[in-house]
Amino acid sequence: MQDLARLLLKGLVMEEIAMTKQLGIALAALIACVVFFDASRAQAIPAFARRYETSCQTCHTVYPALTPFGEAFRRNGYRFPSGEDEDRSMDEPVPLGQDAHKDLFPNEVWPGTLPGKAPISVVIIADWAVARGGGEDHHGGSPAVEVPSGSDEAYGLNFLNSSFSLMVGTPLGDHFSAFAKVEVNLEGEVSLERPFIAISPLKDPAAFMIRVGAFEPTLYPFTVHRNFTGHKLNYTTVILGDNEWAPEPQQVGLELTGVVIKRLSYTAGVVEGSGGPWNRDKDFYGRLEYKFGGMALNGTEPTGYSRPWQEKSVTIGGSFYRGVGTLEDPLGGAQTQSDAFWRASGDIYSRIVDAILTFGAFYQRNQRPIFANPDSGNLVGVLGQFDYIVWPWFVPTVRYEMFRQDLPDASGVMYSQRGLLGISALIRANISLRLLATGRIDDGNTPEFEEVSLA
Repeated sequence: MQDLARLLLKGLVMEEIAMTKQLGIALAALIACVVFFDASRAQAIPAFARRYETSCQTCHTVYPALTPFGEAFRRNGYRFPSGEDEDRSMDEPVPLGQDAHKDLFPNEVWPGTLPGKAPISVVIIADWAVARGGGEDHHGGSPAVEVPSGSDEAYGLNFLNSSFSLMVGTPLGDHFSAFAKVEVNLEGEVSLERPFIAISPLKDPAAFMIRVGAFEPTLYPFTVHRNFTGHKLNYTTVILGDNEWAPEPQQVGLELTGVVIKRLSYTAGVVEGSGGPWNRDKDFYGRLEYKFGGMALNGTEPTGYSRPWQEKSVTIGGSFYRGVGTLEDPLGGAQTQSDAFWRASGDIYSRIVDAILTFGAFYQRNQRPIFANPDSGNLVGVLGQFDYIVWPWFVPTVRYEMFRQDLPDASGVMYSQRGLLGISALIRANISLRLLATGRIDDGNTPEFEEVSLA
């Protein structure tokens, strides 16, 4: 751990000295672009600020990370908790039918509403990275342990991870809400991220919700879509062997979730899985968590503090996932193999006024993670993260991750340690700047500085 921290600091200094002259003009131009455009890599939705005529900081610190109220807002289907949404909304909805038709149902169509203001937000990401080979895409999974054979690939500067996105997030009447994101990268590739409909059939929307579509499964209190460091989170995207399954960035299926007795959250889901073709068997998962102190999970009890991000709370949770992955021939053959697996995990998420402490650990067992080998394997993951909100617009982050994989091939038992140092800042209420440095120590290799990125 100490070696990894020293490596990160050393890498930052060395890269800064080596590239100051070469990158001075480019860096100045990039910062100008970042200041002009919204440089977040995720999920703050200004459409909600327009709907309620409030600041984005009601729900976010440095977006996309949520405040306790922001989390309750999400659990209520993008509505104010405690039934206050209609009173708080400054947006006059467009009626689709007359309220009197409710009494005539099923002889008349049940009326609905549309948002009076377009619930669309624009996100422009201006990103650069200094990394070996120019860096990688953090949306997908990566092996738990990588053992390259003495790669001499030079560190390079990459501006190509920039993108343009349209995001939609809105309630649709009293019992429905929707979310979707369409992203276009510099190569002209278009991707659709997490399009889903949420159905809240009860009077209390947080008590029971059905999500249908593509979404991040509720397995952990943290996600690549709602953390300070964007998509640089290995814990939820790491893969094992030839099985390309990972919980995130999204799964396709159905999820039932809700809050009972204000502080106990439950989740159950069935999804297609990820990383392979259509899954005949389907994957299943469940989660339970309980929050001690602070704002209630459904938003009905206050934090006890005047600043929106502050509270004293501890949330303890556990999850279980069972799936079947389809392994394709790495050599390009037509034959496939099935790999049944399961993952059990536990986590603690704590807020202590301005500090946020996160700990998670999982154990994963795979029946056949290597295509050409019928034996089983396993993967262990550990995560520890510390965030401190110095000011509402400035948050440093320190993260440590460790993975232990045991595969039935020649690699056997191997370890990998990952480290991250980051600073997340809001230049303006809708403009973020994120500076991150990452490094790793893989089994059998010397410590390696991975990348420095600004987005």
